[in-house]
Amino acid sequence: AETVVATHLQLDGDRLVTGEEEIDLGKISKLLVIAIGKASVPMARAAERILGDRITDGLVVSNAVIGSLPQLPILLGGHPLPNAASLEAASRALSLLRQHDSEQTLILFLISGGGSAMFEQPIDPGIALDDLQAVNKTLVNCGAVISEMNIVRRHLSAVKGGKLAAAAPRSRQVSLYISDVNSDDLTTVASGPTLPDASTVEDFQRIIARYDLANQFPASVVQSSAFRQQQAIPPEVDRKSTRLN
Repeated sequence: AETVVATHLQLDGDRLVTGEEEIDLGKISKLLVIAIGKASVPMARAAERILGDRITDGLVVSNAVIGSLPQLPILLGGHPLPNAASLEAASRALSLLRQHDSEQTLILFLISGGGSAMFEQPIDPGIALDDLQAVNKTLVNCGAVISEMNIVRRHLSAVKGGKLAAAAPRSRQVSLYISDVNSDDLTTVASGPTLPDASTVEDFQRIIARYDLANQFPASVVQSSAFRQQQAIPPEVDRKSTRLN
């Protein structure tokens, strides 16, 4: 992971080249690095080695620390189930993005598999951590394939399906993804936190119905405003990115 990031992230003076993108760092006042997933530590290590003290802030979210990073803090999110640090990581990342959102800010997102659990914030604040864990357990065991699971996750999340990137709409953004899915559908890697979500409410409803999830999810989830809006349940019813090779 460290080697492949270095191949796709090259610095020549003030010129940062990544894929087909060239960015003049002389016009950038703040550079944030946010790395999420099982490969986040080595990916971030490569970014630190290349960019050095040009990095002004950021965050790394992993499920295991392999070595240390001199510049970026590391949080240990849960996997395969989210934990309290998963929620803290998402909250801190959103705060950083909103705080530094500017046309003079560059955000480098480093995304790899496993980020769906390690990095999360429910779209409805009434959904507690134990209910979120129950949702993930149900999804893993209901027979749904990963793409279906991630559609449900994205529609119930405040960071998945491009919502993380949307927290800094004015900033320049570059995302490097390491794919761990056979189809290389990047929206499935960590549930695509920086990619537009092509799934629809109808897709969500179809998956909920196919696996009878409304009768398996915790009541707090089914009764949440987010779930009701997706399902159209009346109140009275109880129930720009690059793949790295």
